[in-house]
Amino acid sequence: MNLADALDIHARARPTHAALIDGARRITYAEAARSVRDLALRLVALPEDAPVGVCLRDTAEHVLVLYALARAGRAILPMDARWTEEEKRNVAAQFG
Repeated sequence: MNLADALDIHARARPTHAALIDGARRITYAEAARSVRDLALRLVALPEDAPVGVCLRDTAEHVLVLYALARAGRAILPMDARWTEEEKRNVAAQFG
């Protein structure tokens, strides 16, 4: 079982219920599951061994990206959005 499977289960059981609320924006379980599947398909095209750097603020997109990475079976390289560009490059270089 994959973490993203839980999202699919809720999308089938409660497709119109809010999965994420980001300010005035509401994303239903069906919309979230669709977005995660679409993004995961793009992520599997990346080189398999490389971790994927994630540097996003606390938004609905951040959650969707994390679920998509789980769906795609990719390693996550978390980065803080407050870091400088140099700090991000250094961390990325350390992890390839």
